[in-house]
Parts: sequence; structure tokens; C-alpha cells
Amino acid sequence: MLKFHSEDKDPQVKLGLQQQMAESLTRGVGFRVWNVEPNEVEYQYDKGHTLSLYLDGGQETFRCDQPHLKGQRGKLCLMPQGHFSRWCSPKPIRIAHLYLPDQFLRQEAERHLNLDARLLNLRDLVYQTDEGLSGTMLSLIQLLKNADRIEPLYAEQSLHTVTSLLLERYSDKSSATTKLRAGLSASDRLLIKSYIHRYLGEKLTLSLLSDLVGLSPFHFARLFRQSFADSPANYITRQRVELAKRLLRGQERLTDIAFTCGFYDQSHFIHHFQKMVGISPNKYRRTIRKS
Repeated sequence: MLKFHSEDKDPQVKLGLQQQMAESLTRGVGFRVWNVEPNEVEYQYDKGHTLSLYLDGGQETFRCDQPHLKGQRGKLCLMPQGHFSRWCSPKPIRIAHLYLPDQFLRQEAERHLNLDARLLNLRDLVYQTDEGLSGTMLSLIQLLKNADRIEPLYAEQSLHTVTSLLLERYSDKSSATTKLRAGLSASDRLLIKSYIHRYLGEKLTLSLLSDLVGLSPFHFARLFRQSFADSPANYITRQRVELAKRLLRGQERLTDIAFTCGFYDQSHFIHHFQKMVGISPNKYRRTIRKS
């Protein structure tokens, strides 16, 4: 029995895998395409969630607790963080894995679903048919194959489409009714979020935000991180960069965009934009104008 656990230093050797391609994407997201020889595998990944897509083979592959379900080209599996499973592959398969850090997905859930980050609960999927999601995964693979000739922006957009579909279709919406004991209350979370978006162009301090909900800055920062899966400072910077992306579709000068979004100056804006997006604002503007 071959095993893959997140602490393994060389999982491809343990699994008998041949890595065909590997890419590191935005915010800790990883992507791998594997050629897998016939074997039995124990899979557990504690560093994030794994979305897999069968590219070739799999008609005789099954998860040991659900042997009646078989894989095939285009089928999707989702293994939530820490999930343990055993698989049997009598014949070779080719498979793509998208590794999604838990914090990244919780931030995306808050962004796309307006969901308290603590409420994200992904479903365990075995050989799911979803042409929209599998098609977007295939598009991402094609983009990464031609990464030397294609702007990183397109891969980022494709990744956001994948995560949006994943969250909208396969997160457990019933968890939204769960009563949460820690973190910000639902009303305080919405108040803070609305205030940040309304005043992104102004100076936002921890003291100012904490006063809005009657908390000390220390306790506010801790509760904010629980509800948004990020620190107040990082969250605000991410929202400023997202606003800048929208403004870069227009004709405003970088200096004006920087101040509109609440950055100290153009240099401060460029630094944070490039750090989060991977390319400069000017290159981002040129790329979206060509698309």
C-alpha cells in the first residue's frame, strides 16, 4: 500500500508518480499534472484542499469506501483539508491536482459568497460530473502549458473562475445557519465590510474600525481575522488592489488611481499591486486592453 501524506518529503516517489508539469499560482495555490502507475494509494493532505480532474484513464479506478463509483476522463474529485481516503488504480491514469490552501479558500468564500470565513465547509466529492468546472480546469492546464507565452493574468482569471464555481456549487450552504461563538457578529462583520469599501480611499486605522463595533483594537484584530481569514491590514490592501484593477480599465493616471484607492503614493501602489497580482499596474493595463 503506497501512501501520500502532507508531511511526506517526496510524495511522487511514494506514489509512483511521474510529474508532467507543476506550477505555483497566486497566494500559495499549487497545480500539478501527474502520470500515475497502477497502485493502491492512501491520500491525506493537511495543508489545504485538493481538487482533482481525471485527464486520461480511470475507468477501473475507485475509492475503496465507494467501489461502485468509477472514474473516467472529465470526472472531478474533491478532498477537503485533512480528509483521508484510500484509492485503487488497476491501470495507469493521468490526473491534475489543484492544491488550494484553506486560508485562500476562506478568503475567496468571504469575497464571492459574502460568507463569514469560519463557515466554509466543502463537500467531499467522488467522481463528480460538472462540465463547467472541469472545462475551466482544462483551460487552466492549457494556459499553464503555454505559461512562457501567456500573461499570468489569464491563469489568475481562470483560477478565480475555478474557485468561484467550486464555492458556489460545492460548499455546504446549510452551515450558514450555524451559530458562531467567536469572531465578529454577522451585523458587525457587514458593518465593517461596508465601511471599508465605502472609505477605501481614506486612511483606515485599527482604532477607527474597532471603535465602530465597540471593541479594543487588540480584540477587534483577533475577531476580524477569524471572520475574514485575514488581518485587517491585509484585507484592506487586497480590496484596494481589487479596486485598482477595475480603475486600470479606464484612462486614469497611475498616480490618481493610487490616491483614489488609498495608497500613500504611486510607488506604494505599484509595490502592493505587483506583490498581489504578480505584474505591474502598467503591464496589467496593457494586458486587459489586449483581451
